[in-house]
Amino acid sequence: MANLWLFDIDGTLVDIRDVQIAATQKDFEAVLGMHVPADIVLATFGMSEIESLKSIFKAMDIPYNKNLIEKIIDLHPLNFAKALSTNEIKPLEGVVSALTSLQKGKEYLGVVTGNLEGPARLILERADLKDFFSILSCDDGKSERKQIVQKAIDESKKRKYNFDRTIVIGDTTK
Repeated sequence: MANLWLFDIDGTLVDIRDVQIAATQKDFEAVLGMHVPADIVLATFGMSEIESLKSIFKAMDIPYNKNLIEKIIDLHPLNFAKALSTNEIKPLEGVVSALTSLQKGKEYLGVVTGNLEGPARLILERADLKDFFSILSCDDGKSERKQIVQKAIDESKKRKYNFDRTIVIGDTTK
């Protein structure tokens, strides 16, 4: 019987640190008029959007404000697309061969990511990876990471995928 393989995007399939940092910095400059240092953004990698923003607010001593966070989440896909357009995105070494091998073995492949859906789709398209995955489970701006993974598992069951195990591949314990 097959397995369900769920892959994170950032740091697992591709390296887009510079894109994420640039987009997040633009978000904060536009909404709050503040510069967020790259190390603060990097410390949030692996988190969902809402978890990431809460962490940045805390690190920057900004009181939690749901409306400001929603404005940043609404603006993020535009800033992300702009930052992505100026960068070449390639799969990390070994990714294509590993995905090809899993696909040939009739394994089920999906993506679970803390990225919002628009940015996630752009990354997979630009890296020429979208055709490997039948499931895409993204952050909706409100989810915790474990909810995103559960959503992918639920979707695969809804599609009646017959699998023994779920294997999550990522670059962080988050």
